[in-house]
Amino acid sequence: MTTNSKISNTVMQRVYTIHALRKSMPMMAASTLLLLLALWALGREVWVAQVFANMPPLFDVPAILRFFASAFMHTDLAVQLFSVLALGAVIWLGRSLGTLLSRTARFV
Repeated sequence: MTTNSKISNTVMQRVYTIHALRKSMPMMAASTLLLLLALWALGREVWVAQVFANMPPLFDVPAILRFFASAFMHTDLAVQLFSVLALGAVIWLGRSLGTLLSRTARFV
């Protein structure tokens, strides 16, 4: 019967963490790159400073939701596509980060 020592447990936790990082990093890098490209393209199409100037106060959540829904519906197709692409990249990045955290949390 073998019992794992504290050093062995520490080493194996680090091995599992490095393994999880190596599996998750390409997906996180790809989703981050996609997000940056979508935001860059969105910034080229939209006058971002004017959007923030026309936006209602941040604490008025219903007004913010109406504002962004109206702004989304009244833009060009390219802006809508870049917005959906940016949202998809954020979701993909969050999923990759969640996967990484769940893989590393099991071994702590």
